[in-house]
Amino acid sequence: MIKPQNNIEYLTSAFLSDGLTVRESTELQQLLKDPINKAYFRKMYAIWYATGRAVREEDVDRAFQKALFRIQINRYDRSSERSFSIRKMAAAIFIALISGAGLYHIITVHENPKISAGTVVTAITKVTVPMGSQSSVELPDGTVVTLNAGSRLQYDAAYGNHYREVTLEGEGYFKVMKNTDIPFVVRAKDVTIKALGTEFNVKAYPEENIVQTTLVNGLVTVIQTNTADDSQEITLKPKQTVTIYEQTETADNVQDEPDVQPVVSPHPIKAADKVTIEKVELKNNVKPELYTSWKDPRWVIESELLSDLAVKLQRRYDVQIIIADDALKQYPFNGTLTDETLEQVLDIMKSIAPINYSLNKKTVTLSINKHHKKYFDDLMKK
Repeated sequence: MIKPQNNIEYLTSAFLSDGLTVRESTELQQLLKDPINKAYFRKMYAIWYATGRAVREEDVDRAFQKALFRIQINRYDRSSERSFSIRKMAAAIFIALISGAGLYHIITVHENPKISAGTVVTAITKVTVPMGSQSSVELPDGTVVTLNAGSRLQYDAAYGNHYREVTLEGEGYFKVMKNTDIPFVVRAKDVTIKALGTEFNVKAYPEENIVQTTLVNGLVTVIQTNTADDSQEITLKPKQTVTIYEQTETADNVQDEPDVQPVVSPHPIKAADKVTIEKVELKNNVKPELYTSWKDPRWVIESELLSDLAVKLQRRYDVQIIIADDALKQYPFNGTLTDETLEQVLDIMKSIAPINYSLNKKTVTLSINKHHKKYFDDLMKK
């Protein structure tokens, strides 16, 4: 390939055809920090991915959305599957370069893999964010979802046509594009959240026993479907949060666990457990940033017990945290974190609580600093 004088043109062309070397990938990432270069890359990528040919200028944005989120398949065969997989792999690399917000994986599966010619294929798109990362996803209707570490968002190819429905596992912040004709629906465990045009946060990790919805702007309806007397609805106003606690009935015998173990959420839920609603807690006039700032450069923490904070740190930094002394779990933490490394966070925690820590690869062990314990205990009583 002859290298043009404009390096962004050369690297974009190489990315879409021959592939890039490690050095070229690094150079492209640097060039994409320039908004003009990024706009050029987006345009060329949209044309290549969505159509395989040139498109008119006014069609570029539509092609780009189609490239990332729409799948047009008229016939399912092995050759089209191979082509699609290669392009999806390129799309994942492209997203990582453009977003600057972390990595996520887009996987599309088909509801019925055994189909005959002429059958319409229904595709389901799953967006998965690994531990230690966060990412934003723009859906076909313009709704933007920011996903926290260890989360998964799912929707099908018909999204936006006659309905707007997604399924969430984990935590997501939703900035919904207003459409009075088609409500936006989030399904999280046995809870359904409905909105028209609004901003809200939903936390529903599979391993936790809660579904928590916090409203920032607009209006949402939270519907509980797993209740004794059919469904129950709660309408939230801004600065309200509702937490639905689930109760699990496990058939397995409970075994004694070791004294020292990784931090997990209380009452982890297994797939085979029977889940019912235990209680519903509604709070008014909350500080939304305490529930949503995980996605922002400034993560605000207020009166967070170490037992709960450790679970969030595990996801945020993709580590395993072991609290060797139960007494530490009740220490509260307050403050604001701004892109600190894990070691910096641990040093901060050590300075405001009687904590010693050791870091071995991806395992953090927290223990009591006995020399400082009395001082901190006296400080907490004041």
